[in-house]
Amino acid sequence: MAKRSNEFDEYALRGIRAEIERLQALEKQLVQAGRKGGQISIARGGSVIGSGMTAGGGEYPAAVQPQKRKRKLSAAGRKAISDAAKARWARQKAQTSAGRATTGGKKSGKKG
Repeated sequence: MAKRSNEFDEYALRGIRAEIERLQALEKQLVQAGRKGGQISIARGGSVIGSGMTAGGGEYPAAVQPQKRKRKLSAAGRKAISDAAKARWARQKAQTSAGRATTGGKKSGKKG
């Protein structure tokens, strides 16, 4: 039983040492990012990201660029889009009803 306890203690110590190393690396990244200025945030994986910089100090790759904020549409812009959509649907409805009027409202062809 003592042998298992020693093995368990050894595994626990390995885990603790690994966690200490990870935290020391994180601390080093925080210090480096803080020296560069800007906001500092910690990503989910534990890496430090400063504003516009990766934890390694390089720029973001094109595919990983932070998303831009959404643009706000003015009331006049929303109204113009709404009016255009209503006009488009009105034209579509007029064409559909005109087509039904010439065919008598029935679809051509028979079900077989």
